[in-house]
This record gives sequence, structure tokens and C-alpha cells, in this order.
Amino acid sequence: MPQPTLVPRPLSDADLTALLGLVVVLDGELLGGGLDPRLVERLRVRCASAGLVQETSDQADLALALSGVVDRLRYSLGEYPEPLAADLGLSDQYFRFETRVAAERFLGRTLAAGGLGTGPVHVAGPEPPWEATVTIAELVLSAGFDRRVRELTADAARDGGSYGGWGSPPGSMHT
Repeated sequence: MPQPTLVPRPLSDADLTALLGLVVVLDGELLGGGLDPRLVERLRVRCASAGLVQETSDQADLALALSGVVDRLRYSLGEYPEPLAADLGLSDQYFRFETRVAAERFLGRTLAAGGLGTGPVHVAGPEPPWEATVTIAELVLSAGFDRRVRELTADAARDGGSYGGWGSPPGSMHT
């Protein structure tokens, strides 16, 4: 994305807050699959004309762009002391195992194949106690994301592991 040009007339806090809320709702509905495909296309075209996505971008790219808009609006409202680094679309995938050894075997294969992973860590709760985390670059909502999660889940199952969901890597977002 090119260096942004500052606008000559800033918005009021109320307008920025309302705009932030609208974009958050759109982003959430897009991630949850709740937007009409015609609206998604209109949003994609609008974001492309503003230079936030490419003309050929898909829904995953649009979600990443809207997430960036949310971060910049939050910065404008003073929620962050400085602009956030661009979200690269990385996500952490969490896998649970009954034993530390099983989690280590899974992570060993992941790292040997060039992947990024951390753990295992012991986690309290009713689920299997050992968690391994794998960071992937495939964008959420993309076919590549789904394919990579299926591959990792099948690999974890070799050691009795199960998929526990995903989240943003630490330090990639401010809450």
C-alpha cells in the first residue's frame, strides 16, 4: 500500500467512532460469511479503487484490508500510541495432545518441513493438556487456509492430536 495522504479536515470523535463500528461490523460479517456476495463484490471494488486491495483480490484479501482500516481508525481515535505494523495475514493454529512427547513429534515434523511452531506448553482445562502452536501465512477465508489447516490436522492426528482453533500471533494485534 502506498504512503497514505493525510486528509485536510479531520473527523469528529463521534464520526470516527461510528465509522469504526461500521467497518468492524462489516469485517466481522465478512469473516463469518454473513454478507451477500453482491455486497462483498461492491466492497472489493471500492477498496480496490482506494488502493487497499488489488483488482483481482479475493474475499480473504478484502478481510485483511478491512482489518487494516479498523487498525488505522483505532489509531486515529488515539487507542494506539503509534500506527500498527501492517497485518501480514499470519494466524496461529492450535493443536492439543495428550502427551508432551506427541506434541514434540508433531512440532518436529512441522519445523523440519520449514514451518513455524512453538511449544509444547501445558494448558490447564478439560481438553488434552499439551498445546502446540503452528503459525501459517495462508489468509483466513482462503482455500489455501482451509487446505493447510486440514493438512496440519491430519498430521497432528498421527500423534493423537486434535485441532483447537486459530488466532492472531502474539504482538500482531492490539486488543
